[in-house]
Amino acid sequence: MGEDSYLAAANSEIVSGTNVNSNIYKWNGTSFVYFTGITTAGSTDWEPFTIDGNHYLALANKPNEDSTIYLGDVN
Repeated sequence: MGEDSYLAAANSEIVSGTNVNSNIYKWNGTSFVYFTGITTAGSTDWEPFTIDGNHYLALANKPNEDSTIYLGDVN
């Protein structure tokens, strides 16, 4: 987004019936470092896209779980 680079990692594991985080990392110029974690229910994929200059991340979860679209920023 903008001049920043991010890496979103989908975590499809479900531990003992509880949800786990799928983490987002931000590039610091040398490596990706932890930025935030989002509680997910067996996530399988992240897809970034842009509409009218606004950045989004779509999260696909396993069947029977809600998938979500997150707004990254607003220009």
